[in-house]
Amino acid sequence: MESPESWFEDFGSGDLTAGKAVVRLDPNFAAAVQTNEYHVFLNEYDDHTGLYVTNRTEAGFEVRSKAPAKTGAFSYRVVARRKDIVSPRFEPVTLPTGGAKYFRSKSTSKA
Repeated sequence: MESPESWFEDFGSGDLTAGKAVVRLDPNFAAAVQTNEYHVFLNEYDDHTGLYVTNRTEAGFEVRSKAPAKTGAFSYRVVARRKDIVSPRFEPVTLPTGGAKYFRSKSTSKA
């Protein structure tokens, strides 16, 4: 993903039961990102009368429906800043002179 900062993203799916689902962040993903602040994007697969995210913690988050009795499927995308790379937003860079060299790998297949 092209971005002015260094981010990782993870994807998953879940099911609402009585209008609620608890989603745990993948431990490998959580180990690589800053879990104190992350973004969650939801997609409803059924008519849940509107989903929202609440109770974001370093371990995961809750998905709820505005209609408390709803059940059904959804998917999510979690985006968080990487722990290992810290850089200013839109950090200016100086490009080297002379241009880059590009190499094409040899293909073993015959067209």
